[in-house]
Amino acid sequence: MKAITRILFVVALGYVATGCWFWDLINGPQGLTVKTVFVTPPSPTQRQTINPDPGVEVFGHWQGDNGAGPQCGNQMDFSGTTDGSGKLGVPGARLPAVWNFSRNGGHCGFIFSIIMSVVCGQTVQLVCNQTGTAFTMSPATIDINAPPATADLSGGGLD
Repeated sequence: MKAITRILFVVALGYVATGCWFWDLINGPQGLTVKTVFVTPPSPTQRQTINPDPGVEVFGHWQGDNGAGPQCGNQMDFSGTTDGSGKLGVPGARLPAVWNFSRNGGHCGFIFSIIMSVVCGQTVQLVCNQTGTAFTMSPATIDINAPPATADLSGGGLD
C-alpha cells in the first residue's frame, strides 16, 4: 500500500511540475505554444543572445489542414499577449495544420507575419531578429586620421 501511495505521489508531483505530460502520454500532445523572442546582435565583447520577449501581442489564423497525422483541437484562430516568459498557450488549436502567425510589439515594435506548418504539441518561436543591418553609412569606413568632409547615415528610428 505504501508503494502505491508513493507511485501516485510521484505521478502527481510530475504532473504538477511539468504540466500535462502524463495526459499527453495517454491522449498525445494537444494544442500549440507560441514563444516570442528577440535576438541581440553580437558585439566585440558579447556573443549573440536569444532572449524571451514578453508582453507581445500574437495572432494566429488557421490556413488549412496538412494531413500529417490525427487531428487535435478545433480552434481556428486566436489572439493574446505573451506572459513574462514570452509564451502563450493555445490548447485548442486545430493541428496538424498550416497557420499564419503575427506578432506586434516587443522589441520589433511592428507587425510581421510568418506562415508555417505546425503539429500537435509544438512550440512555435516568433523571432524578432535584430542581427541585421539597421543602419547604413557612406562611406562604410572612416579613417580617423583623414576623415571625409561629410558622411551619410540612413536607417529607421533615428532621433
